[in-house]
Amino acid sequence: MFSTPISWILGILIPFIYTLCCVPLSPHEFGGVSSNVSRVLLLTAHPDDECMFFAPTLLGLNNQVSKTSYELYSLCLSSGDADGLGDIRKQELGASLDVLGVAEDRRWVLDSPFKDNITQFWETEQIVEYVQPYITENRINIVLTFDEHGISSHPNHISLIRGASALLDEQRHLRGFALKTTNVAAKYTGQASAIWNILHLRLCALLNNYYASESCRSKESLTFISGLEGYATALRAMMRHKSQLVWFRWLYVAFSRYMWVNEWVEIHG
Repeated sequence: MFSTPISWILGILIPFIYTLCCVPLSPHEFGGVSSNVSRVLLLTAHPDDECMFFAPTLLGLNNQVSKTSYELYSLCLSSGDADGLGDIRKQELGASLDVLGVAEDRRWVLDSPFKDNITQFWETEQIVEYVQPYITENRINIVLTFDEHGISSHPNHISLIRGASALLDEQRHLRGFALKTTNVAAKYTGQASAIWNILHLRLCALLNNYYASESCRSKESLTFISGLEGYATALRAMMRHKSQLVWFRWLYVAFSRYMWVNEWVEIHG
């Protein structure tokens, strides 16, 4: 028999471990989109954005079980050539998207005119000009990108929501969603963020048995949470970016909530 203190510790830890290892949570429908096939374009600025920030969503949509089928596309507007490694980084991006489940004929990287630059905002009109043909030719009806804070305040990231908003003005069939930026403290809560969000959504599901909670429904429909397997997959994708694996990125993948949790808000043009 366990002593009483150990029993208490196990009684607390086991539910948390089970919660973390359980089937990951993902929306039944992405923000209310209810067409039989939704073609989702992930719009990013640099190679490695897809796994550092968006992996829970890509993995969640690939594993989606609902009346909506999701086809995933990726468009990266730069090759990340700030250090002269553009060709290498494009190859690494392809290898990462292989891991994350985006087919080779549904992903593209632009070499120009957008340059990886930590001090430069990209022109909104130019983003529209270059992205719109991909939207039209592939009949994209959902665009996913960064929000107005760009997760890391990178101006290239922030430029993308401005471009996406302009696209929504021009193409009324299109819906857009932005990845929610948290404050710095929450950004590095990693596994704890996954546990907290799963517990929150479980509580919402319980409460909804008794009364309808609009805030719970909204959160549930726009949150993707990875379990341990999803995190391991995101980590494998990140390891394909060998040119970027400097020491501080190891710290990022160890502690970042975006490796575990994605929360989305709808973009209105």
